[in-house]
Amino acid sequence: MTCATGALRIYSRHSYPGGRGLPDYLTTEEVAEVLGYHAESVRRMVRNGKLRADKKSGVWLIYREAVEEFQKAVEGKAKRDPTRGA
Repeated sequence: MTCATGALRIYSRHSYPGGRGLPDYLTTEEVAEVLGYHAESVRRMVRNGKLRADKKSGVWLIYREAVEEFQKAVEGKAKRDPTRGA
């Protein structure tokens, strides 16, 4: 989900310190929705080091900054472009 300005907008069910408007981390399902990928594809990108994340209690928590960086890196590239996310 992006707003008209292209900024990342996530409405997460997670609590986060400081209440800054966006959580510091997102689940694989939330990232999949934002990026337009399947959740398993997001997990694969985390395992391959394309998205920075931590695993807590068996759940990948992906840093918001990592998602924003990935979005900038792939902007304007086709989804099947082999250089996308490289």
